[in-house]
Amino acid sequence: MNAPASSPVPAELTQAASAVLARYAELLPELSAATLATLDGFTIASALDPARYSPTRLSAMTSTVMSVVRALGREVRFNTCNRLVLETDGGTMVFQPVGRSAIVQLCMTTGHGALLGRALWETSRIAEELAALPALSLLDATA
Repeated sequence: MNAPASSPVPAELTQAASAVLARYAELLPELSAATLATLDGFTIASALDPARYSPTRLSAMTSTVMSVVRALGREVRFNTCNRLVLETDGGTMVFQPVGRSAIVQLCMTTGHGALLGRALWETSRIAEELAALPALSLLDATA
C-alpha cells in the first residue's frame, strides 16, 4: 500500500487561509462549504462540516473540474477561466482561481435558496482577500 502523499502546502499559508475561510463561514450562513486547493488537488484550507464533506475529496474534485474547464477553454481559444458556476436543485457551487497565477482554486458551496449574485460577489471578495495573503507567495516558491 502506498503512503499518502505529503502536502506541499506551507503551514503558514494553511493557517492564514484557514483564518480567512473561517471568518467568512461565520459571516455567511448560506455558505455550507469552502475549500482552497492547489492545482494538483491538495487542500490548503477549508471551512466545512467534516461529517458532511471531505476537504480532501472536495479539493481533489475542484482540481479535476478546473483542469477540465481549462482544457475546454483552450479548445475554443479562451485564455482564462474567471469563474465556474454549478447550479443544482440542492444548491450552488462556485469555483474561482485565486490570484493572477491561478495555482490556487477556491470552491464555495451554498445551500438551496442562496442568492446566486451574492454567492458570486462573496466568492470574488474571498478570492481577492486570499490572493492578498503574503503567505501565498510561499506556495509559488515551492511550485
